[in-house]
Amino acid sequence: MTPEKTSREEEKEEQQAKPRRKRKILLPVVIVVLLLVGGAVFVTATDPGQELLYGFMGEEGLPNEESGTEYKYEVPEIVVNLPGEQRGYLSLKFYLGFNEPALNEEIEERMPELRDAVLDILWGKNITGNEVELEKEDIREEILVSTNEILSQGEVKEVYFWHFLVQN
Repeated sequence: MTPEKTSREEEKEEQQAKPRRKRKILLPVVIVVLLLVGGAVFVTATDPGQELLYGFMGEEGLPNEESGTEYKYEVPEIVVNLPGEQRGYLSLKFYLGFNEPALNEEIEERMPELRDAVLDILWGKNITGNEVELEKEDIREEILVSTNEILSQGEVKEVYFWHFLVQN
């Protein structure tokens, strides 16, 4: 009877060892796949020219070599509640295009003032579905003017929308 118990115990040990081997092989494969996916997401997220992660990019897209601006500054996303009976929100992300390298540092330092100016512009808008295209161009121009009023080391030449989303 002892030999039978021994063989049964050996069978149990072998059966228990099989899932462990699978786990030992599966774990590195899962880690490699996660690293590859994470790397792809990181590269896509850090390259603003990629539309994979930002599928909501407007037709204006990002600035290019033909735009006439050498430097671009990415303004963090701004989200505001829209006034009016149809409560909704506006989400806006944009780039400032300019040619003076010193302006980059000034924009960084004066970002609270710039965001406040943009918020004042957006809070004054009552955008409905039909007016989005007209208001978008007005907002672009107002951001350009108010930004240049705040900055002193140069002039912002363009405002490039990354996304402009109105939800009513």
